[in-house]
Amino acid sequence: MNFDDFFQAATGHRPYDCQRRLACGAQQDRPEADWLSQPDPDGCRSRRIHILTGLGRTAASLAEVIGQSIACHSATAA
Repeated sequence: MNFDDFFQAATGHRPYDCQRRLACGAQQDRPEADWLSQPDPDGCRSRRIHILTGLGRTAASLAEVIGQSIACHSATAA
């Protein structure tokens, strides 16, 4: 499951691009499918987020924390 699918399942909405960048890091030259399904491990770090109220800051932050928790649990369980 890639980030877009996970976010939509969790919130009922497709993520905004800023939410995708927060969760997956910068896309750089990677194909979109790779970027969303294999996020940059250095992509998740403390960031100041300048987004207007009502555009999904809380949803993006919660989805990132939950997604990283699942990824960490999956890696340790294997």
